[in-house]
Amino acid sequence: MTYYEFTGMSLEGHSVTQISNHLVLNWRTVKKYLSMDEKEYEEFLIKSSQKKKLLSPYEDFVRSKLEFTRITPAAADA
Repeated sequence: MTYYEFTGMSLEGHSVTQISNHLVLNWRTVKKYLSMDEKEYEEFLIKSSQKKKLLSPYEDFVRSKLEFTRITPAAADA
């Protein structure tokens, strides 16, 4: 998803709800993104990608358990 997708839809006259349904995002998220300019959105993306994930240390453990138990629906996605 790019900044231009939701701003373009907004400029075309689509409502926040229509944009959120089309992009499969919460309407509050769409509203937050629309309140940002392009630079703020880029900074937000950079900051989000650098954010340390709380469960990262356990990723390998969970992946190994999912692979061990293939009957788990999430095992196919891991």
